Amino acid sequence: MQATVARFDAKSVSGDVVTDDGYVLPFGPEAFGTSGLRHVRPGQRLTVAVEGTGADCVVVTMRLETVGVVPTRRSLP
Repeated sequence: MQATVARFDAKSVSGDVVTDDGYVLPFGPEAFGTSGLRHVRPGQRLTVAVEGTGADCVVVTMRLETVGVVPTRRSLP
């Protein structure tokens, strides 16, 4: 699912994202570690996977990728 970074604390490597449905979900160092990123900023769009339901729902993986955009031309190495 798509989400937007709402808060990121570099010291604890954790924060919150807001899903497109309006839910605020926390993420911790484990989920951030799956991203391969060194830092995220508020407003940044991510693709996230979650586990749990209701108040127990948390982000378990996160990636920086664009969904549904077809490249207009081939990228050169």
